[in-house]
Amino acid sequence: MEFNFLDASNSFVVWRSFPELAKRESNYKSHPTDEEWEKAKDICGRLQIFYDVTQLFSGTSFPTANIYFPKVFQVRLALSRWLHDPDVVIRTMAQKMLDKFLKYWDVIHGILGVACVLDPRFKLKMVKVCYRRIFDFDVDEKVEMIKDVCYALFNEYQEKYKHVKTPIPNASGDSTKASSNASNSSGGVQDDIFEI
Repeated sequence: MEFNFLDASNSFVVWRSFPELAKRESNYKSHPTDEEWEKAKDICGRLQIFYDVTQLFSGTSFPTANIYFPKVFQVRLALSRWLHDPDVVIRTMAQKMLDKFLKYWDVIHGILGVACVLDPRFKLKMVKVCYRRIFDFDVDEKVEMIKDVCYALFNEYQEKYKHVKTPIPNASGDSTKASSNASNSSGGVQDDIFEI
């Protein structure tokens, strides 16, 4: 039988019944102490963020990468806070989790950052704010790397579709311009990607 996060969360509702069970059942000798229950409750509360993020990632039929960056950032921030917890068990747990997190973060933070930049709600400002909170050094270089990837993607897309004649709406809503004209103003379009 698998004991998961929800089982652990639900067990706190009945934790006071275990000492009573020990009084009535002679074979039940090793029930958790109040201190152990409190520690388990604390750890379980901290793990809620992982449960929520896992549900988000695996619980949708149409995953969109733009919502992943802020959630992964929340996990990273939580781990950083736990490293300074007075409880040695929490600090040790956090360090092991952070080591594993950083192993994967190095691989995925670039693509998650690009997805975040392309979300009109977040753009580059979200990446900058998040990076400043989790990195002690090279923040501007890391942000610039994300920006460079966005420019490279834009240029690749523009090159691939430069011959397609599709109306592009202008500011007044008039869609009489063709996409081939967009290359003349690509700097403006590229710059708009990073505006708030």
